[in-house]
Amino acid sequence: MKYSLAVLSLCALPAYANVDITGNVAAKCVIQTDKAGVYGNPSASVLSTAPSDGGVLPVVRFDVALANYYTANITHPTTFSSSPVLSDSVAWTGSTAVTNTSDAGMSGYNAAKTVVDNTTIFDLTVAGSTWFSTSSTATYAASKPLPGGTFIAVVLICVSSFVSAHEMTPAYPEIKPSHVKGVVKAQMTLVNQREDIKYYMVEVFDKNFINIPFSSPYRIMKLDYKERKNFEVYLRKSDLVRAVFICTTSKVLKQRSSKTLISSRICSRIDGGTA
Repeated sequence: MKYSLAVLSLCALPAYANVDITGNVAAKCVIQTDKAGVYGNPSASVLSTAPSDGGVLPVVRFDVALANYYTANITHPTTFSSSPVLSDSVAWTGSTAVTNTSDAGMSGYNAAKTVVDNTTIFDLTVAGSTWFSTSSTATYAASKPLPGGTFIAVVLICVSSFVSAHEMTPAYPEIKPSHVKGVVKAQMTLVNQREDIKYYMVEVFDKNFINIPFSSPYRIMKLDYKERKNFEVYLRKSDLVRAVFICTTSKVLKQRSSKTLISSRICSRIDGGTA
């Protein structure tokens, strides 16, 4: 009898097993550098990527597997990432255009593009490959000769989804003195591309995404779908050595918290200097 009870007890124990589910997802959008850019020096005060000036236009290729899902966001430079010491200001111009496509249906990309500050936005509505070239011209201090040395500027390229993105420009904001001594400011623009979100929070971070104190008229701002709003971010000049990112993050109202929503955060990088 005791033996029978032992057998029944063992049979009553639950059995467990782990079964893996594996899935491989291929990238649906790939960005590749097709050609690196080169500045020509057509005159003592000018650097230009125009071939007629001895320059080379940088070219990037977007390979998209899904139509009507991504946007290409390409920002031409407004500052040097590396250069000799410059004692005067630099005037920047630039633009981005489609130079080649793999599908005739992409022929309308240039006409439909949107330009916000120095960022050009293309809706990638057709699957395939698209080549974009960016022009850049830097003119030093009203025809003042540039110092000798190596100059490097960066074209910022990113891709976002139609369904879950908001936009903030410029990607590299210019830091300027404010009307308050010891305080500097950055002028920003936010565009709400999300129908499911109306509120965004502004934050400033260091390189490790630790909060940096700042002031702004809009720490939490409300934007309707497709609405654009300009705002300023004020920082103590002493905090510039630590401040790296100005970010906006989508916020969900408490009464909507039961609905699953994608949070989007867009950041612009501060170069740490004043204009």
